[in-house]
This record gives sequence, C-alpha cells and structure tokens, in this order.
Amino acid sequence: MLRKLFINTRDEIIGTGLLYLLLRHGKHHPFVGQTHLQFPDLFSGDLEKFCKPIAQPVDLQQRRKLYYEEEAYRVEDVYFQSSVQSAIPSNDTVVLRHWIPSVENKTNLTVVGVDGLGQLGSGWFWRLAKCLAPAGIEVVMMDAPYNYRRTPPGYKPGQLIVGGDIDHQLSVSRQSILDLWTTILSVQKTGRRVGLTGISFGAWLSLMGGLVAEDLQFIYALAPPVDLGTIAEEGGTVTRAIRRGFGYQKLDHSLMMQAARAVTHRFWKPKLNPQNITLLAGEYDRFVPTPRIEELSKVWGTQYELFADGHVGLAADKKYIERVAQKIIAHNEHTKT
Repeated sequence: MLRKLFINTRDEIIGTGLLYLLLRHGKHHPFVGQTHLQFPDLFSGDLEKFCKPIAQPVDLQQRRKLYYEEEAYRVEDVYFQSSVQSAIPSNDTVVLRHWIPSVENKTNLTVVGVDGLGQLGSGWFWRLAKCLAPAGIEVVMMDAPYNYRRTPPGYKPGQLIVGGDIDHQLSVSRQSILDLWTTILSVQKTGRRVGLTGISFGAWLSLMGGLVAEDLQFIYALAPPVDLGTIAEEGGTVTRAIRRGFGYQKLDHSLMMQAARAVTHRFWKPKLNPQNITLLAGEYDRFVPTPRIEELSKVWGTQYELFADGHVGLAADKKYIERVAQKIIAHNEHTKT
C-alpha cells in the first residue's frame, strides 16, 4: 500500500509538472490545424488512407555528422527531410541519433526507438546503447515531430504534440508515423534487420510502426497510450493536455471517435508475429490507462508484462532499460544469421 501511494504521488507530481511546465506553456494558445483542407483523408479513420504518401527509403549517409566517440561506440547524428510538410518548416527535418558499436563481432540488427512527450535529451537510448554495444547491436533514436531537437523556437519539447485541436493532433500523429516508417525502410535498405522500442508516446508510435512496416523483428513498448479514441475521456496528464487543446474548439465527439480510429491500434492487425511484440505496463500508471494496454495485448495476442510501478518508473528506471536490452540480445542470439 505504501509503495502504491509513493508511486501514485510521484506520477501525479511529475505529471502535473510536465503538464504545466511543458504542455501548458502560457505564451501560446493551442495550435489550430488546417491539414484537412489539403489532405481530406485526415479524418477518414482508415489507416491505409491516413498513412499517405506511402513511405520511401532515403539515403541516411547523405547528411550525417559525428556527435561523440569513445572506445565502445561512436555516435552520429543523421538528418533527412520529412515526407510531410507541417505548419512549421523547422519541424520538417527528421533528426536521428545513431549509436554504432566498435566491437569486432557486429551484428546486422538495429534497434530503432522513440522517446516520450517532453523529451529533453537522449539519455534513455544512450543507456540502452551502452547495454547493447558489447553485443554488437546498433541503436537509432528518432526525434518525433515537435519534440527534442525538432521543437520550434518559442515552444517547449512536446508542447505541440498534444497542444492543439483535433486536426493538428492527427497531423502530428500522421507525420510521426510516416517519419518512423521512412526511418525503418531506410535502415532496412542498408541490409540490416530492424526492431522497435519506445516509451510512452514513443511506445504508441512504435506500435503504429508495426501496423505499417514490413519485416520487423520485434517491438518492445513501455507504457503505451494505446486507445486515443477514449484517452481524452480517462484520467492522466496526457488526457488533461489533450482536453486543453480540444477545449478551444466546439468538439464533434462522433468525428473525433471516427478520426481516432486510424491511430487506435485495436482496430488493426500488426504486420509482424504478435508473439514478437511485448507490451510493458505499470500497475499504478497515472499517465495512461493500464487496462487498455492489457486489452490490446489480448486482442493482438502479444506478450504482456505488468510491473508494480508507475509511468515514471517504466519510463526512467534503468532496470527496465536493462530488461529490454536483455530481451533484445536474447532475440538476436536466437534469430541471427
């Protein structure tokens, strides 16, 4: 009981701080999107129509620079142009961070991952890369639209992911999916096998990647918000941020439910074996509804792991990073060619 109280209090304090310091930055009103005027299928609720144009691989060697180097690995930053034009041009350059192990016995496996809302650094994936480098496994972290290094001037990281009306929020979702899909195809084009992992918003995006991308090895999704059609009606920090954006418009509930269908996992089937998908949830998560994660696991038939922890624990505690790393290494040993 004391542990639950501590975890709930921690999630609520950090969640409230995230909401007010990042997602409700007072200088700006929620963003009003206009994408549906040029892309009518934005509200279609159909995943195939929503994820257009179909992603194509790009050359990841064209714009690349060394960021850091040590004995175990070198780290390079990679840039390419998004296939989607958003309302703020500075957001449309996709930024990747690539950890390349220095060991001689390198594998042909690359883990592609995305972090959560309000991303301020690359620490989670840096720790993951440290765990995977001795096994010769590469890591690529993608900055989501409007997050971390793609944050437009004058805004806070993640503020514009949920800081707008339904048009804008769906537009961010579409660009996020297409950017991740492009990243996956581009890494695969180099002859490498690709698996996905993500935390919170990044976990939602990783699971969406599993709906559009072929030939993925695995997905490890930590505390994903898996039902965006209902999350605006349930508790949590993300809910309050979404409601604030919606609150600046007269919301058509039936339109929202229809439109959200395209980005709600349970309506679609993953393109990889569901047994190679693991959903990790926190029993005391105060950010996203854990029962929804368990429901998706049953619908898809995935692996499901429930921990006596909250959202912040799953997103930050190194023991979960190490757990994911161990699973990735084990998968590689079992499947390597």
